[in-house]
Amino acid sequence: MYKVLESLYYTAIETETPSAEYWQEIMPLNETVRTQEESLRNTIPHDQFALFEQLLDNTSKREDIRMRYSFIAGFRLAARIMTEALAEES
Repeated sequence: MYKVLESLYYTAIETETPSAEYWQEIMPLNETVRTQEESLRNTIPHDQFALFEQLLDNTSKREDIRMRYSFIAGFRLAARIMTEALAEES
């Protein structure tokens, strides 16, 4: 069971295909981020840009940890709801 949940979390198993609205929202943001990164790369010294990249990496890692724990909390809540619903039916 754990491997299935882990695969689901890391999107080795997809629960749904992203909607058109998702792509309409994410693509302009991706383009903005790319443009801003290029602008920074051209305007700040290399060592400062390297520090900025480290900041982005650590921010991403922190967000990954938050998402993982949010997923776990949501799964636990769903399991409690299912347990209560099934217990009431008996």
